[in-house]
Amino acid sequence: MAGEKLLERKLKHEIEKLGGECLKFYSHYRVGMPDRFLIMPNGLFYMAEIKGCKGKTSGIQNSTIEKLRSLGHKVFVINSDGSLKDLINEIRAGIDGGI
Repeated sequence: MAGEKLLERKLKHEIEKLGGECLKFYSHYRVGMPDRFLIMPNGLFYMAEIKGCKGKTSGIQNSTIEKLRSLGHKVFVINSDGSLKDLINEIRAGIDGGI
């Protein structure tokens, strides 16, 4: 299990290895937005909410994530090394597939 800061560092490292940008996002206008924007090669874009191993998303975060997903965006909650690995695998597949 990993803490939030460690997961953030691992995510940034993995995204940069794939040639992408891992940007910290702060919204002053909308609460509940995911805290990382992942801008990848081939025009791929993902959002991630980072939580430590014991962290949970709030109700407003859950409804915002569901709204973003309903609009067709890929949004992930990263709360373990396993969920980080799942995200990286999906991004790799997207880059390799040229989607």
